[in-house]
Amino acid sequence: RVLAEEHLDHLVSQYGEEHPYTLSAIRLLGFACRRLGQLDRAEALYRRHLAGARLIFGESHELTDRAKNSVALLLRDRGQYDEALALLEEVLESNQQKVDETHKSHLVLLFNLSVVQERAELYDESVETMQRRYELHVDAYGPLHEQTLLARVNLAVHQMHAGRVDESLGNYAAAVEGARSVDGFDRKFLGFFLLMNGQGLLQPKRFEESEALLLEAWDIFLEE
Repeated sequence: RVLAEEHLDHLVSQYGEEHPYTLSAIRLLGFACRRLGQLDRAEALYRRHLAGARLIFGESHELTDRAKNSVALLLRDRGQYDEALALLEEVLESNQQKVDETHKSHLVLLFNLSVVQERAELYDESVETMQRRYELHVDAYGPLHEQTLLARVNLAVHQMHAGRVDESLGNYAAAVEGARSVDGFDRKFLGFFLLMNGQGLLQPKRFEESEALLLEAWDIFLEE
């Protein structure tokens, strides 16, 4: 990290604070600090990177959106949900003006937003966001695509956390059934779906059904 700090200081002295080379170094150093758990330093660097991106590229540029997303995810990890949500909503609005709703970047942003909403205990909003994401996966890939069924499991997870147990179990079961119906479906994904469904069945104390699914998942994970 010391070498990275020295490199950043050199870039600032040579190119200035708002040069793209400098901004890239700020972002990378912020990422390194975050990975090291140095969240105060990481936040300062991410905010510095965002300020520079706004100045150079403007409020709605793709690189500014990415900088906002980075700040939002760090704030999520720090429990600062209000600002994280505000930033993610800004990025979503900006992203919708550039790409179709089924674009991968939009689907990722919806996932990030739903996770922050859940952590902020906005459970109904979280489920609504994840439901929208699942529907967009259906539109983009079809109902039985691997990524669509995974999005359905993600929806089920958020429904379970929101206390909507029956809805959650219905989506878990539908994902498992869908995976079984597709020839050549990735067995590890099926195992994951079975695992999540089995864990979900513990909530209403349907232990025998849960055990059967968990044992099947275990066998799949042991396959070579």
